[in-house]
Amino acid sequence: MSYFQPRDFDAGQPMLPQLSAMRKFKSYVGLKGAFRKFEYWLDDFETLNLMEADASINWEETKVISLK
Repeated sequence: MSYFQPRDFDAGQPMLPQLSAMRKFKSYVGLKGAFRKFEYWLDDFETLNLMEADASINWEETKVISLK
C-alpha cells in the first residue's frame, strides 16, 4: 500500500526557512522529478483500489495473528 501527499509532487511549494538543513534536504530535494518517477512506477506495476483488494481476499480463510 502506498500513500502520497500532494506536497510530495509540488516543486513550487514555498520553502520553510525554520527547517534544519537536513529536513530541507529531505523535504525538497528531488521534487522536480517526483511526479515523472511516480508515473513510471504506475506503468511498471499493476494497481488495485482498496475495494478491489478487499474483494480479492477470502477473509473466512485468512489466518489471523494475535498481537497481544
